[in-house]
Amino acid sequence: VLFKLADQQEKDYELISKVRGAMIYPIVIFAALLGVMAIIILFVMPQIQKVFDDLDAALPLPTRILLSTSAFAREWFFVIAALFIGGVVGLRFYVRRSEEAHAWWDRVKLKIPIFGPLMKKIAMARFTRTTATLITAGLPMLEILDTVADVMGNVVYRDAVQRTRNQVEAGVALSKALSDEKIIPSIVSQVVAIGEKSGNLDFSLANIADFYDKEVDATTRNLSSILEPILMIAIGIGVGFVVISVISPIYNLVNVT
Repeated sequence: VLFKLADQQEKDYELISKVRGAMIYPIVIFAALLGVMAIIILFVMPQIQKVFDDLDAALPLPTRILLSTSAFAREWFFVIAALFIGGVVGLRFYVRRSEEAHAWWDRVKLKIPIFGPLMKKIAMARFTRTTATLITAGLPMLEILDTVADVMGNVVYRDAVQRTRNQVEAGVALSKALSDEKIIPSIVSQVVAIGEKSGNLDFSLANIADFYDKEVDATTRNLSSILEPILMIAIGIGVGFVVISVISPIYNLVNVT
C-alpha cells in the first residue's frame, strides 16, 4: 500500500510540474509585454507629447487615447498600483475564505479556453489513479469515494464525486452513478463498467489513469505552441496601436505641408 501511495504522490507531482513548466513561457512573454507597454506609457509618451505640443497639430483619436492614458497613468500611478495589488490580494484571500467564492472560481477555471480542458484531464487522472490505488489497498468503495472527493482539488469535481458516493450508497452501480455526472467523461464510466463486469476495477482504472496522464503530457507539451500565436497577435496589436498613434500625426503633418 505504501508503494502504491508513493507512486500516486509521484504521479501527482509529475502532473503539477508539467503544468507549471508549460506555463513559464506564456507568463514570461505576457509579463514582458506588460513591462514594455508600461515603459512606453510612463516614459516614452511624455517625450513624444512634447513634440506634438510643439507642432501644434490636430491629433487623431488613437493618439489622443494613448496620450490621455499616459497622463492618467502617470498622475495616478501609485493609486492604480495600490488598488491592483490590494485587489489581487483581497480577491485571493476572499476566494480562500469563502466557500461560495471558491466554488465560483473553480467553475470559472474549468471554462477558461485551453486551460479548462487541461484541468479536466488532470482531475480525471487524479480521480482514476487515486481510486485504483485505494481499491488495491482493499478499502470499501464508500470510504474510497469519500477520500477521493477530498483530494480532487476542485469543488466542482468534489461535489460530483460526493453525489456519486451517495448514489453508490443507495445501491447504484459505480459506473451508472458516474455516467449520470455530465462533468465525468463517458469513457471513464464505460471503463468502470468493464472493470465491474470483469472484476478488475482497479486495473481498468489504472489503465484509464495512464491514458489521461498521456493526454496531460501531450497537452502541456503543445501548450506553448498553442499560446504562442495568440501572444504574438496580442503583441502585434499592442505595438501596432502604439505605432499608429505616434506615426499618424507626423504623417498627417507631412501631407498638410
